Amino acid sequence: MDESISMAISFGNLFPGETQEKQYFVSFNSANIGSDVLIGTEGDDVLKGFAGNDVFAALSGDDTLDGGGGNDTFFAGLGNDVISGGNGEDILSFEISKAAIFVNLETGISLNEGRDTFSGIENVIGSDFSDIIVGSSGNNTLDGGYGADTISGGDGNDLFKYNYKDLDFISDQRPVIDGDEFDFISEFEIGKDKIFLDNTFGFNEVGSPNGEVLGVGRAVRFFQNADTVLVEGENFFVINTPFDGTPSSSPLFTGENNLNPESLIFSTSDNALYFDRNGLGPGYTVVANFDDGLSAALSPSDILIASG
Repeated sequence: MDESISMAISFGNLFPGETQEKQYFVSFNSANIGSDVLIGTEGDDVLKGFAGNDVFAALSGDDTLDGGGGNDTFFAGLGNDVISGGNGEDILSFEISKAAIFVNLETGISLNEGRDTFSGIENVIGSDFSDIIVGSSGNNTLDGGYGADTISGGDGNDLFKYNYKDLDFISDQRPVIDGDEFDFISEFEIGKDKIFLDNTFGFNEVGSPNGEVLGVGRAVRFFQNADTVLVEGENFFVINTPFDGTPSSSPLFTGENNLNPESLIFSTSDNALYFDRNGLGPGYTVVANFDDGLSAALSPSDILIASG
């Protein structure tokens, strides 16, 4: 059974008939094991979770948020907040931010619509703007969200997460040019870090149970009713030239394989990873650009694809 405490405190030098009110809201589970949603107010709040996987939403004010145990998610708000993730794998999210953010998991500082300090945070979700996200020496999951983000992994085994709807689609067939803005990843370590593509990319969409063509214009996917396995030369390609939407040397784009359009392409010339979901058709998506510190070209083992 969930319980809550809400208290209102009047304060200050007040004129007759005038009141000022500040509200503190604390939600907790009586058994200390539940998963709670704790929402702050426009004032300075103290919100404390316990052992569950709690969700915190800070609003205005200089708030103090304590996750306790569990895998908690903190939605940063206005003000200068102090956030403690506690035990578990915790997320600091800026999905509702109205401006670009800077966050450094190593130093425990974020600049949003205020200056937050935090500890015990392992993972970050960025805003819809061009963010700067710096990982820590531990293992982090870094999701820049929409916008042209600059993301640095740091030490540890890091996961750079991408959602297809957060990426810009180049509708024509041309190379990336100056003025195009996409995510930039630095300190990506081959063999340690991974690019994670969630299921919005459509690799595991099912055309039919037996994999046959379903009709004109309806493409059959690579792996029907199964999790996608990236195979170099089939749905993953490394090219040494700039990519403009169609690597003509790839067997994917000729003959029968043209029925299976979804593929990832890494260009060593561009130092960039691309996603092409329409074969010979114009248009493609830039997943991310990389710095010059890569020890080798990306391979299928450096990429994870969500199942189902």
